[in-house]
Amino acid sequence: MDYNHSGENPTKQIATIEYTNVIIHKILALDDAFTQVGAFFYLQREISELANEVDINGAHAEIMQTVRASALRSAIAGIMACLDVQDQKNRRNRAGVGEISSLLQAKDFSRVFIHMDSAELSRQIGNIGTAFEELRHCESYKTARDLRDSALAHILIKDDSPKKLEYSEMTNLYDNTALLIDELYCIAGLSTPRFRSYEDNHMINALKFTSTYKIGIETQSKLHCTNDTPT
Repeated sequence: MDYNHSGENPTKQIATIEYTNVIIHKILALDDAFTQVGAFFYLQREISELANEVDINGAHAEIMQTVRASALRSAIAGIMACLDVQDQKNRRNRAGVGEISSLLQAKDFSRVFIHMDSAELSRQIGNIGTAFEELRHCESYKTARDLRDSALAHILIKDDSPKKLEYSEMTNLYDNTALLIDELYCIAGLSTPRFRSYEDNHMINALKFTSTYKIGIETQSKLHCTNDTPT
């Protein structure tokens, strides 16, 4: 990264570079976390679709409900961690979108992120902050946050049960978080996010799981029909 600009205080240069490295480290950590979220997101999605295709009941229904619930809880917890807000105690030990967005808005990075002009850089950093706040105020975020707070991070006894998170809301959160990470990579001048290269693999693995289970259900059903046939 070229940061050789004459006339600027060398100490300030070093401080800005170190600050930039902290941000890049957080972006990479965020990407790693979201890569893991993808595995759970695609698994719960394929299980939901399998339930619409095949009549699953009895022990099989209980098994699939358990696996889907586990994947869904993991996906919700992971996405909400990625969409974490800035640490109010200013410890700077978080790697959520909120923390990174706040750090980007705190300094002038036009002499560090030189792959785009300063006006475009400022615009994109502002867009990240705006998009993040808009996502935080949408219904899908509020529903997921309530579920996380009431049933995942804590076990709260409340008068009303948390609202059910619809599949479309889950997809909305996943897709918008992915776009925010894409934008952070673009701002930092990094290559394609790691999670993008794993998405196809996550989908294939989820399909393998559900297709294998579907074959097992159908095979068992045929065996039952054969055993029930009078001889």
